[in-house]
Amino acid sequence: MSQKGILWAASKIKNTDSVSPATYGKWYNEVHVPDVLKTSQIHSAFRYKNIDPSSERPYLALYPVGDTNFVDSKEFAEIPVTSDLFPGGRSVYEFADMDARFYDPVQYFEREGAPAGMLFLKSLLDQLLTLSRTSQSCYLGSPRPSGRNG
Repeated sequence: MSQKGILWAASKIKNTDSVSPATYGKWYNEVHVPDVLKTSQIHSAFRYKNIDPSSERPYLALYPVGDTNFVDSKEFAEIPVTSDLFPGGRSVYEFADMDARFYDPVQYFEREGAPAGMLFLKSLLDQLLTLSRTSQSCYLGSPRPSGRNG
C-alpha cells in the first residue's frame, strides 16, 4: 500500500581538506537536490544547517515522499552520488557521512481553525522528534543497502 512519508537525511563532511563546506553545499544545492527532484516520488526538498556548530551531523535535508516504499526501488538506488565537484569525480560517500531514514506517518493532529499548511509542519516536527527514540535507520554508503533496515 502506498504511504506518504518523509525522507530525513543528516550529514557531515568527513574531511574539510578534501571537500570544503562551500563545495559540499554547491553539490547538494546544484547537483544532488535537482537529481532527487527528478524522481517520481519526491517533489520538494528542505535544507537546514544546525545552529549548534558542534552537532554530530550539522546538515539536514527533508524530503516529503509520495510513497515510502520508494526506498526499495531501482529509481531510488539510481539517484547519482558522484560528481565532478568532488576530487576525481568520486562518490559523495567518500567525503561525507550520511544518515538517511524514511518515516511513515503515525498520526496527524491539527487544532480547529489552524492555518493551512500547519498540518504538514506538525507532522514533520512529530516525526523528527521521534527520531531520537528510534533505532531503525538506513545508512547511506557504498554499496547502497537494500530495504528499509539497510
